[in-house]
Amino acid sequence: SHSIDPSKAFGNEHISVVVLLQETQKKNLIQPSTMSFVSQLMAPGGGVMLLPFVKIVIGCLLVVTLSAFAAGVARIHMAILSFLSGGLLFSLYFFEVQYAKVKGNAEQRSGNGSAQADSSSKQQKTD
Repeated sequence: SHSIDPSKAFGNEHISVVVLLQETQKKNLIQPSTMSFVSQLMAPGGGVMLLPFVKIVIGCLLVVTLSAFAAGVARIHMAILSFLSGGLLFSLYFFEVQYAKVKGNAEQRSGNGSAQADSSSKQQKTD
């Protein structure tokens, strides 16, 4: 039972990803706007930014599978894949609508809360 230490397995050539990323940032190989996009993407809820891209890719998949179905290539498989990609597009659309509703309600609540706080702070005590 020989155990190999992963840090010693590569000798001096082992470079961590974090160090490499820091070095590329220092050399300005990665633009700050790209890093901010990546950091926004990795933040909780950041995946919503990818929805337009995902919808385009799934739409292209739907077009390809429908075209292959029309051409007679693996008809049963293409029919099933077309159905699944259409369902995925529908679910993405549904998610976007519901997300917009929730986001709008949250913004409306925060707007009303700050307006109520402003009006209560302007009221003077009369006693």
